[in-house]
Amino acid sequence: MSDIQVDRILATDVSLVIHDGRVWPFFPKGRDIPIKTHKKVAPNQLNEDSIEMHFVQGDSPVASENRTVGKWKFSGFPVGENHDDRVRELSFAIDGDGLLTVTPVPEDNGLTIHLLEGDAQVEYKE
Repeated sequence: MSDIQVDRILATDVSLVIHDGRVWPFFPKGRDIPIKTHKKVAPNQLNEDSIEMHFVQGDSPVASENRTVGKWKFSGFPVGENHDDRVRELSFAIDGDGLLTVTPVPEDNGLTIHLLEGDAQVEYKE
């Protein structure tokens, strides 16, 4: 008996909430999962040592009209350095079961990651 491969795709966009309450599609609807991408991030101000990223899932361009997948806090950015020295790389992945994970790249890059809200579970279709 052989294993059967079931294709899974994102049911709706998985988006990052941006400053004015709108969303930016991070993983677009219809993409196959598992899926993974890397992004570089840094706080906007030199005196900040942390940032938060809020991910939602849904079809609306307005964040509050979508379901929260998760809100993460990343802390441990160097304070007072120039912007380029504060940039850190993160890996964002949705596994075959629809779990969104965020990890530092490399894992010892000095950042601590905490899931503040949500269950990090995205909806998918088979």
